[in-house]
Amino acid sequence: MEMIAVNYFIPYYVNDVQSDDRGIKCGWYTMDECGKLGFGPFSTASECLGTGSQAKNAPTSKWLH
Repeated sequence: MEMIAVNYFIPYYVNDVQSDDRGIKCGWYTMDECGKLGFGPFSTASECLGTGSQAKNAPTSKWLH
């Protein structure tokens, strides 16, 4: 059986506390199916969703862990 990877992204809001813990700015970020944050911050969830297809093709070095 062949396994096929499926990538999807959801908008995730990083609040003040999470921002301090992660050392990143508050705002909306793309989050993959593994819970890794990608591009951001964006000012709105809809702006964040507009980047999903671009984020899917991004090099892994740009992902925040």
